[in-house]
Amino acid sequence: MAKQTTYKEIPEVGPYKKLKGQLEIEQKKLTEAENELVQLHARLKELEGENSKAELKKKAALERHATNEISLKELKSEVRAHFLNTTQEQKNTREFIDVVESVIEKQIDTVRQLQQQMKEISSAIWGRIADIYQKKLETAIGDTANFLWVAMRNARCMNSMTPGDFPERLKMLATPDQQESESIRQKLWDEFAEAE
Repeated sequence: MAKQTTYKEIPEVGPYKKLKGQLEIEQKKLTEAENELVQLHARLKELEGENSKAELKKKAALERHATNEISLKELKSEVRAHFLNTTQEQKNTREFIDVVESVIEKQIDTVRQLQQQMKEISSAIWGRIADIYQKKLETAIGDTANFLWVAMRNARCMNSMTPGDFPERLKMLATPDQQESESIRQKLWDEFAEAE
């Protein structure tokens, strides 16, 4: 099996590799967006905790104002300093969460589309590989299959043999077991689709 020759015989490999590269980039973007979303949710939880503390400080400041320990101006300053900052950051964080969730949905859709395109091209590549081996099989077997067929028909002295009457051993040779099939599949894919 010559890698350079077979790789050039399958034009779908180039687009497949391009899609594979795009898929890796899009999956990386998706992972980054998901990580960002986790961080935003953690920050929002922190802010909610800070907001609860700000509420307690607000109540304490109101009590101090009620007992004339602080003026109305100082009350407003304390409330504003603790409450408004966390409230605004919470609002911003929620907006960022919405944006990141939208980005994640789009990334998931993009990844699915790329996976579907790769699946279709992969199927075409396997079709090309099958065609290549069909030709190799025809060349390798050539007249040998015809000689076997004629010899079998004459050995049985029957003229009504069908291709299904080929010996079981020949059928077994053409059908690898599951483990061997997976090994062959990986070898073929590496040779044809992963060739450089």
